[in-house]
Amino acid sequence: MKTLKNFGQLAELSTGWFNATQSAADVFSEGVKSTRVSVPVNELGTQTPFEGSCYAGVVAYSKDVKRPRTYLQTKFTTKLVKDQMYCVRMQVSLAENSKYAVNNLGMLVSDRKIDQPNSGVIAMEPQVKMRNNMVVKTMDGWETLCTAYVGNGQEEYLIIGCFGLDEKVTAEKAKRPAGSTGVQQQFAYYFVDNVEFIPIDAPSECFCGAAEERQPDVIYSRSLGIPENSKPAELFAATGVYFGYLSTNIESMFEQDLNRLLGLLRSNPAFKVDITGHCDGDELKEAAVNARYSALGQQRADVIRDWFVAQGIQATRLTTISKENTEPASTMPTPLSKAQNRRVMFVLK
Repeated sequence: MKTLKNFGQLAELSTGWFNATQSAADVFSEGVKSTRVSVPVNELGTQTPFEGSCYAGVVAYSKDVKRPRTYLQTKFTTKLVKDQMYCVRMQVSLAENSKYAVNNLGMLVSDRKIDQPNSGVIAMEPQVKMRNNMVVKTMDGWETLCTAYVGNGQEEYLIIGCFGLDEKVTAEKAKRPAGSTGVQQQFAYYFVDNVEFIPIDAPSECFCGAAEERQPDVIYSRSLGIPENSKPAELFAATGVYFGYLSTNIESMFEQDLNRLLGLLRSNPAFKVDITGHCDGDELKEAAVNARYSALGQQRADVIRDWFVAQGIQATRLTTISKENTEPASTMPTPLSKAQNRRVMFVLK
């Protein structure tokens, strides 16, 4: 049985995924010995899977002739249904050791397989890409590429990557998060996870097709690891659970962090914890006209408390507090800054 050791092994190790050109795409996974392609820390950066234990990766733009662009490709198990509307989305994250960030990232839905006999770019226009085709700069966490799409009944393949000739791509110098290490490479590299086609009845059922013209959702995650020798109070203080816009769902990418705190609570029956929920400014405005989202910070804190209680921790050891948007982690107006405010934090008492 082949094992994951290096770049370019996605097609040989992944069920149902293959390359669209002669340049091989990558896969990263937990539990592998090679630090080049491990998760969450690897040669290209640090990222926790959005879901599960692995994710794929593609070179989206390159000035290194030895690392041309790569594409992911898969065949649908069944053709899309004619006139059926789908919410099509995936999560992407720019690797910290990328020197560039680019636009033109997307998903191409095709009625035929692409088997390009070279390492050149695919110039076709994808149906799914960032709103306004913005440059994707998110490193701390995952950014959603999403759209509502109506099937024509002929689609059989899905191709993921950066589309269009280099002169049609906007490439910007990438700014890495503070504390990142490693050498920046002469390309734009993106991790890819959680590709979905979900049947819907109306565009409003797909977040990116909602009436309000918001940017696609960003879920923040801290890139830097927590030192193994940290004291319990430091571990609690360094842990944060972040949420999507108007969401109280606990994303699977934070389960490892929560389980680490759960272990400490189980091992130390005297420990008590304050759980504080926050929201961003846009959510506060939404709550003013929609009661469903009132006290969203409190709702998030309660969800985390209930998770611990479900794991056997006594509710009397857990105090929930709501700060809503009175103590923002960031006051910048960018999507990533707002994502940092949609959070639950912990204090060990």
